[in-house]
Amino acid sequence: MGALQFTPFTTSSTKEVSNEVTQLLAALRGDSGQAALTEAGMRVGDGAGPGVPGMPAQPKVVVRPTPGLVDLTMSTWASMSRDLRLLTVIDASGSMKYKTANGMTRIDAATKSAGEAMGQVPPGTRVGLWLFAENRGGPGQDWKQLAPVAPVSAKEGSTTHGENVLRAFGSIRSQVGGGTGLYDTIWAAYDQAVRTYDPKLANVVIVLTDGKNEDPKTIGLPALLTKVKAATTPQRPVKLILIGIGAEADLGVLRQIAGAAGGSAFNGDKGATVRDVLVDALVPVRPEGVRPAS
Repeated sequence: MGALQFTPFTTSSTKEVSNEVTQLLAALRGDSGQAALTEAGMRVGDGAGPGVPGMPAQPKVVVRPTPGLVDLTMSTWASMSRDLRLLTVIDASGSMKYKTANGMTRIDAATKSAGEAMGQVPPGTRVGLWLFAENRGGPGQDWKQLAPVAPVSAKEGSTTHGENVLRAFGSIRSQVGGGTGLYDTIWAAYDQAVRTYDPKLANVVIVLTDGKNEDPKTIGLPALLTKVKAATTPQRPVKLILIGIGAEADLGVLRQIAGAAGGSAFNGDKGATVRDVLVDALVPVRPEGVRPAS
């Protein structure tokens, strides 16, 4: 069969096993081996059809995938099996009560998307949850921790951390109100993720927001970009993913901020969900010519 011509056999460092593998390969490529394969309905090395009804005489040759596409496919498969260290940050400002095109409020769309993603993460994942709005964590602090980053399977009383995080998602709706304290929150979340980086996990911060920064006491965009760039290091890679929801979300600014950390920004109104962007977050290197969804 054709595969025997092009696919190298795996050999062993043990001489006895290596000899047996070599003998098997020789037998399969010999006249009797080729005849046995043909009789079994397999295509042999010369490409001729084995005469099986419904099988074409010649195989269809498909276009060979580019090296970049092969690398992306393999890295995606490998990375999707990695456990995560994921901090999700949800905008709880007053405009999150506005409805989206499908009739859901923005806060319901955001928490539903994030909650669904929780059901897709590997079992060894560690997750945490913040919400943010102006002064929500107290005077001068726009973010509030609802759940610390911890393993989803960790026992917390009679339940697990993952179940408590899901309940915390459901509680955000009743806490919506106030201005959008965006810049300080992004910096606090990214800074914490870098400082507490775990080399055994894929470290990710996802922020969902529907607006521009409205906190007059914030650090400002230039200072935020400077801080994020300074904190970004290949020794502690943290993927920063920003999702904009609604017409008020400034995707240009979100892309600047995410880009400063080597991350990505997505338009939630065009179907980008937390579950979808986790795939992008987990692929560490995107080959040239292969672009993320937007």
